Amino acid sequence: MKIIFLFKSRTLNSPSLSTLLMLKELGHELAVISEGLDEYWVKELGNKQIRLHILNTQSKSNNPISKFISYKAFQKKAMKAIKEEFRKDREGTLWISGAQTILALGDKIKDYHYILQIHELHEHFNYQLKAIRKVIHSADLVFMPEYNRSIIYQVWFKLDKRPIVLPNKPYFLPTIKELEKFKNKHKELVSFFLENKVVLYQGEISAERDLSAFAQACYELPEYKFILLGKDHGMLNKYKQINSNLVHIDYTPAPEYLLFTSLAHIGIVTYDPKELNTAYCAPNKIFEYSAFKKPMLGNNIPGLKVLEYFKAGVIVDEQDKESIKKGIKMIEENYTIYQKGTDVLFNSVDNREIIRKALESIKKH
Repeated sequence: MKIIFLFKSRTLNSPSLSTLLMLKELGHELAVISEGLDEYWVKELGNKQIRLHILNTQSKSNNPISKFISYKAFQKKAMKAIKEEFRKDREGTLWISGAQTILALGDKIKDYHYILQIHELHEHFNYQLKAIRKVIHSADLVFMPEYNRSIIYQVWFKLDKRPIVLPNKPYFLPTIKELEKFKNKHKELVSFFLENKVVLYQGEISAERDLSAFAQACYELPEYKFILLGKDHGMLNKYKQINSNLVHIDYTPAPEYLLFTSLAHIGIVTYDPKELNTAYCAPNKIFEYSAFKKPMLGNNIPGLKVLEYFKAGVIVDEQDKESIKKGIKMIEENYTIYQKGTDVLFNSVDNREIIRKALESIKKH
């Protein structure tokens, strides 16, 4: 099948990149239409015989007028590129990744067969929801990354058919052997990980995700070392006052940061349940930790119940240090069992097969 993959961004996010690589491995003819791409992926995708249309339509500022002009420019250039792709062969499908892309293209895509891949709920963005509403009923397929989100969209948009769940499992996770090349760059940190039982948090360090109780719990369990991996947005000093043994590793690009994931003892996955999108989270982190068989501590939200289901981790009260300490001890006492659970969790999802079956279903119509 000929597939034209569109996304309005200069960066391929992990779900989009994973989908693109799986589509290529499934043998589809691919072209990419994007706002931009970094040089690495221009080269990599070119080497895979994926045709690229780089539009360079990004806004130069955040003011509404510049953004509007950017969206209109993307629409105009993207539709031109689509027509070029279909000039010789009308058969094919548009794969539209992300609500921003849907918003930019508008209902002009209705002239073609198309598939929507929607990553978030967008509950607070009415203009994106309006754009989705205009095109979602005519889509050949709709993909979303989490079961509850798919039900919410079915209800919101009164869909006859529920969106297909395509979890945010990265398709290109490196092996431990492939991560060896980063060890020399981080010799001291690698030694620290190997000499200690590290409880690792990876992600943005901000007030929206309070880790105070985790810092306190690890301080009161001195055999465990608390490490924060990610960019600080003003909370680091607070955590250091709680836990003077805390270690911070600044933002580290992918896949390099996965070296630390592979060396951790326990991983932390926590989301603030103040809105639907985070309560029904679709974290790729659970697959990153489970790829390296690292048991997890998660907070009590619907999107993380999967940890209990597969016995891949323990659900704790993220605001209660005693609950967290209990969770750490429970994992420690049953570490091998939880490791096996992470392996089952990781292998429970086959996104390539989900995509293959979905595309086969529309071929029959």
